[in-house]
Amino acid sequence: MALLGDSFFFELEGEMGVNYPVGSEQSFMQTFGTISSNTLSANRIVGKIVRIKSTVTVDRLTIRVTGAAVGNAVIGIYKYNDNGTDTGEWTLEAQTPTEYDTNVAATQSIVITPTTLMPGVYCFGVVCSANFSMYMDTFISADSFFGFFATLGSTAVYKNSMFESFTYNSTMPATLTSPIITANSLTPLVIARVI
Repeated sequence: MALLGDSFFFELEGEMGVNYPVGSEQSFMQTFGTISSNTLSANRIVGKIVRIKSTVTVDRLTIRVTGAAVGNAVIGIYKYNDNGTDTGEWTLEAQTPTEYDTNVAATQSIVITPTTLMPGVYCFGVVCSANFSMYMDTFISADSFFGFFATLGSTAVYKNSMFESFTYNSTMPATLTSPIITANSLTPLVIARVI
């Protein structure tokens, strides 16, 4: 907090009062659901939608491959832009410059060009060339990003994950206009390093 002049008022540092510590590993999720090993299918982008609450710079993306299959995967970070539709438009902010080897069951990290993310809604999307297992999360959240509130006591209509068919070619598309799907969907657990 910073003191404003000689007054008794304080200002929180960071746009929304949240600072992500340098060197920390962040998933940017509002709440955790159940994290477990599940299969990610080839040739479709599956992503977790998160809200980033203050400006942050990231330089590495990490996943945990749990079931090996000959193939590769890449990750893209997409920013939500309101274009007047239900799903909006998503623009690619960063992508892993090399591929994850889905034939190696291990924690795998890839350094990306340092990327500054402004406060907003983002999707960490993964696409792969072969079905493989990785840590995924059933995203159960009390945060409705797009105004689709659930019935009291239900998460059935929270819109916190993304799905789009896309043939793997080691490059993420520049934009997505994907349908946003419900919160009880499995989404990849992607961890970003803050610098």
